[in-house]
This record gives sequence, structure tokens and C-alpha cells, in this order.
Amino acid sequence: MNWVRHPQSTRPMKKGRPLTSGNCATRAELESEIAKRIALGWNTNRIKYRFGINWRTAKNIITDLEKKGATN
Repeated sequence: MNWVRHPQSTRPMKKGRPLTSGNCATRAELESEIAKRIALGWNTNRIKYRFGINWRTAKNIITDLEKKGATN
């Protein structure tokens, strides 16, 4: 007997969960608030506690902002 695996889904789907906005209304607002805090000299740990996000999330936003040239 030949077993054929049933396809998992044929519908288009989004991959993964949506990006977090912390305790801000939108992700864009979170990024702009983090950029302000970086300009004030806040470190990643202080930012993560202020906005209720993971350390890695805060660090990723900071590095993305540095790539864009939005900080300093």
C-alpha cells in the first residue's frame, strides 16, 4: 500500500507572530520612543524594562535603527 501524505495547507498564510509593540500603541511608535531613549543614553536593559519587551527585541530594534542611521 502506498501512503501519500496529505498536504498541510493550501491556503496562503502569514509566517510567525506579529511584531510586538510593547506598551506602545504601534510598532512604529515603539521604535521612535526607543530612538529617543537611545539619544538620551539609555542602555538596552533600561529600555526593555520601560517598554515591557524582551532584551533581544530591544537590541534588534536598536541595531535596526543604527543601520537606518536614525540614532546618533
